[in-house]
Amino acid sequence: MSLLTPEQQAQAKDAEAFEPGKFEALPAGRYACRLVQLEPHTTGTSFAVRWKIAKGQKYAGRTFIDFPSNKPEYLGKIKTILYAVGGTLASDPSDVMYSPAWVNVTEEFDNRPEHKGEKQNKVKFVEKYDGPPLPEEDDQFSDDDIPFGSAPGDDDAEGLI
Repeated sequence: MSLLTPEQQAQAKDAEAFEPGKFEALPAGRYACRLVQLEPHTTGTSFAVRWKIAKGQKYAGRTFIDFPSNKPEYLGKIKTILYAVGGTLASDPSDVMYSPAWVNVTEEFDNRPEHKGEKQNKVKFVEKYDGPPLPEEDDQFSDDDIPFGSAPGDDDAEGLI
């Protein structure tokens, strides 16, 4: 099945080329990160794994994404990620969200025509985090974590409907 409907294909023929966002790739290295996204990618052929560099280090707050394949012969990468963030193969992604890990990235040239040879980061491997405790992230707790009718520090929440 095609990604685009026939109507979308016709519209896309006249569309302007997409210019990717301009940002510099991170220098190759090992970064203390938190897992902020782990889900099947919309393509159906991979997973979307997004990492956020933890507070307290250079490049804090920057995110980068990896798309490991979901083919059986490549599932070892997802297994490594799950184990590095304290999960198991049966873990619900929400149970390991914001867990820390060491993420090792390289800089590589993206030779796809639409990227014009720009540098990009590639996740080489992920390891269990064994450093000092990381500061909590500002976006670590969503509104979904707040019980209905109360907010953190709200001592009078019982009377709310």
